[in-house]
Amino acid sequence: MEKLKKRQLGLPWKQALIAGGLVLLAAVIIAALLISDPAGWGVAALYLIIVFVAGTALALVLFGLAQGSLKRFLGDLQGLDKLKKLEGYSGDAGVLADEVNRLTGSTESQSGTINGKEKNPAFVVFEMQRNLLPKKFPRYDEMRIAGLCLPAPKISGDYYDFIRLNESKLGVIITDVSEKGLDGLFTMQMLKSMLRVIAGRYEEPLPTICELNRHLTPLTRPGSFITGIYLIYDTVTHTLEFVNAGHNPILVYRYGTEEVEVIKTGGRPLGMLGTKEFEAKLEDSRIQLEHGDVALLYNDGLTEIMNRSETQFGQERLIEGFRKIARLEPVSLIKKLSHLALNFAGGEEQLDDMTLVAMRCQAKVAHFETPSRVDTHDLTDLIDQAIDEK
Repeated sequence: MEKLKKRQLGLPWKQALIAGGLVLLAAVIIAALLISDPAGWGVAALYLIIVFVAGTALALVLFGLAQGSLKRFLGDLQGLDKLKKLEGYSGDAGVLADEVNRLTGSTESQSGTINGKEKNPAFVVFEMQRNLLPKKFPRYDEMRIAGLCLPAPKISGDYYDFIRLNESKLGVIITDVSEKGLDGLFTMQMLKSMLRVIAGRYEEPLPTICELNRHLTPLTRPGSFITGIYLIYDTVTHTLEFVNAGHNPILVYRYGTEEVEVIKTGGRPLGMLGTKEFEAKLEDSRIQLEHGDVALLYNDGLTEIMNRSETQFGQERLIEGFRKIARLEPVSLIKKLSHLALNFAGGEEQLDDMTLVAMRCQAKVAHFETPSRVDTHDLTDLIDQAIDEK
């Protein structure tokens, strides 16, 4: 990796001089064939010097361009190399490389499709993004939780995860990476690997997210950032302790009043600010849940999806829809909310990933409604009517 860094950071003088020398040799041979008058050798020598310099310069430019096309990719590898220095790093960069080879078909014996789909770059990135997400949801007697990510055609950088901290506490994160495609994928991989190492050291979200930012900031490109919420759900006390790093506010459905609270807190995105400035903006907050209450995390891909008239689905429609179907099981709830937004869009292209995580404090005495079917078209009309009445 060190050799790779040196090769990336320096201009390719050696290759350019070799190429320039070959150009010069060719010019000498041509000149020897064309010039028969010895008096013309002085002029020829001048031309040969010009050819050598021009050839070297041209080769330098061409090699530099070819090398520069890989620089961003190699920059990601440098970041992953630095990530290995974190104590307990599990070497996911190698896993990610193996996944690239598997999905792109690195051997000749592999077919040109994967499960009937062509192996184009967008599909490869989509598959890799999906493989970074949890394969199953944690289960506790005292709570229910579910997550969903519907990727847009242009792969975005959404990510959510669940991390068991002990028998009663569960770490939950949802993020939105500003970078897209392969760049966003590598950032997601770094974030996941770092968080898995760091989260085990603390049982509070504030020190976890602060250390995560300290490691991410040096590896994040200028202008790039990550919004997110990291929370710890305590299944004994039924509390959510969380920090919000510039992400959408948490919505909480109160079972007793059937109202939805919007929990707004301060914070700046990860990867943008130095340690002191970032930590000064953070707020460590706590929510007490009662039996039947539901907390909803989501990203702006849900609220900013638009219909043909370029009207956004918006937070008000999300709140009204959430309030009307919050007593569904979390798995059904997040599916219905995503369908509600897609139906509102009316077939318009989804420009951003749509990601949701729902957590319900499991009531031992309350009775939950679990209707088998919710007509999202009718629900959209009801929500629009409720918003108009306000």
